[in-house]
Amino acid sequence: MADVGCEFLFFTFPAGKKVADICLWRFENYKIYRMYGDCMSGSRNESRDDQDKCAFGSSRTWRGNTEIVLGHGKIIFEGQAFIGRGSKLLLWGGGVLRIGNNAFISNGVMISCSESICLGHNLRMGHQCQIMDTNFHYTYNTDKRKVRRNNSSIVLGHHCWIGSRSSIMKGVELPAYTTVASNSLVNSNITSQERTLIGGLPAKLLKDSFSRVFNFEQECKIAEFFSKNPSAKEYILTESLDQYD
Repeated sequence: MADVGCEFLFFTFPAGKKVADICLWRFENYKIYRMYGDCMSGSRNESRDDQDKCAFGSSRTWRGNTEIVLGHGKIIFEGQAFIGRGSKLLLWGGGVLRIGNNAFISNGVMISCSESICLGHNLRMGHQCQIMDTNFHYTYNTDKRKVRRNNSSIVLGHHCWIGSRSSIMKGVELPAYTTVASNSLVNSNITSQERTLIGGLPAKLLKDSFSRVFNFEQECKIAEFFSKNPSAKEYILTESLDQYD
């Protein structure tokens, strides 16, 4: 593979292509270092059992390489995805991470999967988020001496927007178009309603009928309006913004 300088960083697995033949990371000098486990793209399953992990990319702003560790786990890419610098994806104990088409994972994100994590299509995740479907260690009730299960699946719906430095813990399911405020701890299922804003420590329902503007052309149009009208407090939408529906 040739060295490429590129303004944007893309992590993509086109369907039917061998992992080793694809540019996984584009930022000045890129290369696949090591790989272990199973990676799936579309209906094609490529297994490499000769090494222990895959590290790619370089980091200037964020310390350390972006790294994928497949310790008896599997990642399924349902289309192209973006994974920022300094992020770590750890899969172990047979965990399966499913990443939806056009998902965006920013810099410094930590994902630990021991059972199942599903990231929906067009999901947006800010920098330094944590997604963990396990507590890593077991705890017990000192009176009843009962030990509870330490892992449970996570499902983040399509078009969710996870604010920077938020933590999503085991067992959480977020409906489509959920917005999570920055620096939140989501450790329970808060609502089954779509298009809501949740946040806090721990997170709770803050607003309903709330959604991010995903349509880039509309976002530029709105930004231009506020630039030309500095005293304006709001912009009234005149057409649908559901680009992905």
